[in-house]
Amino acid sequence: MHGETRVTKHKQRVYYRCPVRGQYPGAATDHTGDVFLPEAPLLDSLDSWIAKLFAPAQAAQTAQALVEAAELTDTAPSVAAARERVAQARRRLAQYRSALDAGADPATVTSWITETAAEERAAEAALAGLRRISPAPTTVDQVLEAVTELGGLVKILPNAEPQERADLYAALGVEVTYQ
Repeated sequence: MHGETRVTKHKQRVYYRCPVRGQYPGAATDHTGDVFLPEAPLLDSLDSWIAKLFAPAQAAQTAQALVEAAELTDTAPSVAAARERVAQARRRLAQYRSALDAGADPATVTSWITETAAEERAAEAALAGLRRISPAPTTVDQVLEAVTELGGLVKILPNAEPQERADLYAALGVEVTYQ
């Protein structure tokens, strides 16, 4: 669906339009023609859903879910890569020790261990640096405090800028399918 703004005599309205048949003739013969979905009822439904999520009886559970979701996504690719480099170096060091125990040439294995230990230290230093610059994880209490300070999401959503709404909906994983 594509967003479209239409200006009438009295006000500007936003609609969502699905132009599949017009853009791809024959590709979607069973698809209906252009469908215009007004944005206002859609936003009202989303706002009602969000209001239920942050209603007093549900707010703590919603905040907990947001914190847990943030924990899953807070691991930046660079942090994950640094952790993997540390783990790989440690696996190789264990293999080299096993090779020594099995009778491998100590001079050769010692050079491998020295090189891999340096890689491990570098990866650990990189990981420590990334942890220092990473923000502290958000707590359930911080989420609830932020919502309370704002006066509740239901009160601020109607006045939110379109991009702020879009960011919120994206963060909540909102997807809309018109049937």
